[in-house]
Amino acid sequence: MQDTLVHVKNQSIKSFNFTDQLYVIYTKERENPAYANRIGLSIARPLDTPDYQISTIALHVVPVYFYENGAIYNPRSMLYSGYWGWEKIADSVPMDYLPPASVDGKN
Repeated sequence: MQDTLVHVKNQSIKSFNFTDQLYVIYTKERENPAYANRIGLSIARPLDTPDYQISTIALHVVPVYFYENGAIYNPRSMLYSGYWGWEKIADSVPMDYLPPASVDGKN
């Protein structure tokens, strides 16, 4: 029997639900050396796995709903550990954020 992690609620909302933790290996970018040198932050990896970004996700509210753009309906529904936990806050901006038209005051 085939199962999927993501379930379609309607055209613009999807959800997922799982038990335990989801172990995520992001292979398109290596870990930042500043992260790799921090004791206690990294997640155990197989010895033959390069320094890809490894994270885990634990669910606190289930199911987790998210929009087409990937934004989570309730951001407190998940807890990120590992690389995403270290990087997430600095890289996040509000869903309605728009960069300024000009950073130097000129149009």
